Amino acid sequence: MRKGLNRWANQIRHSRKIKKERLTARLVELLESDRDDENLAELIYTKIQLNFEIEKDERETKEIHEMEAIARSYYQNLFSTGRWGNYEHLLTGIDRCIFEEDNSRLTARYTKEEIQEALSELGPTKAPGEDGFSALFYQKCWSIFGEDVSSFCLKHLNEEDGEKGYMVVKLDMSKAYDRVEWNFIAAIMKRMGFNSGWVESLMKYVSTVSYSVVFNGHIGENFQPTRGLRQGDPLSPFLFLICREGLSSLMRLAIQGNILRGVKASRSGPQVSHLLFADDSILFGEATERGAPSLKQILIEYENCSGQCVNYDKYIVFFSTNTQEGDKAVVSRVLGVRSSNNPERYLGLPNMSVLAAKGILEKGLCWRIGTGGHISVWDDLWIPGTENDRLQNETTNEDIKLVSDLIDANNRKWKTGLVLSTFNKDTAKKILQIPLSETIYEDFQAWRGEPSGEHSVRSLLLQTITRN
Repeated sequence: MRKGLNRWANQIRHSRKIKKERLTARLVELLESDRDDENLAELIYTKIQLNFEIEKDERETKEIHEMEAIARSYYQNLFSTGRWGNYEHLLTGIDRCIFEEDNSRLTARYTKEEIQEALSELGPTKAPGEDGFSALFYQKCWSIFGEDVSSFCLKHLNEEDGEKGYMVVKLDMSKAYDRVEWNFIAAIMKRMGFNSGWVESLMKYVSTVSYSVVFNGHIGENFQPTRGLRQGDPLSPFLFLICREGLSSLMRLAIQGNILRGVKASRSGPQVSHLLFADDSILFGEATERGAPSLKQILIEYENCSGQCVNYDKYIVFFSTNTQEGDKAVVSRVLGVRSSNNPERYLGLPNMSVLAAKGILEKGLCWRIGTGGHISVWDDLWIPGTENDRLQNETTNEDIKLVSDLIDANNRKWKTGLVLSTFNKDTAKKILQIPLSETIYEDFQAWRGEPSGEHSVRSLLLQTITRN
């Protein structure tokens, strides 16, 4: 029926077009002819008929626009939000019937079988897509291009729809050194394993301080503080790092308890939940209704325990490009901060701090052997117990450059004879004691201050003290 109506409408438009062309041609002939009563009468009649046809087109166009506006207004009103009622009472009569097991199935990744099943349940002639093909076309030709269609659908369903946006929060602590609670530092140090007597002696040094206010050259009375670290004291930066270990602890616990999720630089890389540089703190997490309150609660607990106070006027949050506007609004409202689209401006860390951190990290990193193909035998740190110096090349064998040259790739064992003939006895013994995994994996760098290979403030502090 629709095709018939379209054909009928096209025929009418074509007839009108031919009629206007015929009337226009006749009008031109009459205008070029000699004037007489008969010519003038036909000229007037032709002009009236042509104007009438033109008016019909204009009127039809105007009427179509008016009808479109009326229809658009109707459906806009139909699909616009109506009254907002208070449905709290209504919700009290609804019991929970969907539980975690159900939600786990609902949020599981989509599969090719599910896509094919959904297609088979579509009406064969229903819901044609933008390409003009009905469901019947895909159902009958599924064996030909079903794999391509499934891959395309899975890419959008599992990646785009499933990806969550991430937030980066830059903290600014108000009067950071001045607010540090002494008891909090002492408790963390004892928890880290420092000798209790030594901690008490250190805290006596920290607490035996007095201040006075100089006003217009007049020195006021002394008073004794009960918290705070002295600016300019060479010990204060280290004590402040210990204070911030409390924030690190809360972030680690949240990650371990699956309360927060950090960000990854790669699929196989570790989660990064926070970075601490001098007195700058940068926190990472999912930009969701769950992530924001969890992060807020961590900050509140840290403030209550340590004495620190977040400066919300300088507190900035940044979002990944795939974060929805609704999630951005929720996070900003929950955290009570403003957002920014210029991370380079607000996350720019002092060059000296970055260079200092880079130097410390380079000295604290060592290689864990996988294939050995990325580790230089002579230039890299890779043998336990030889961290202070690189190996000295004591052989004329120029073929030995990478650690992989010392490994038998077929059976994943050290080339014992080559190791013994290349290195001195002590070094060779240490090399042969390094275990090689039967499963081949890439070489990677680890923090040698911890058995787990993960960096911690405690190990960094101990390493710095030992080196100095």
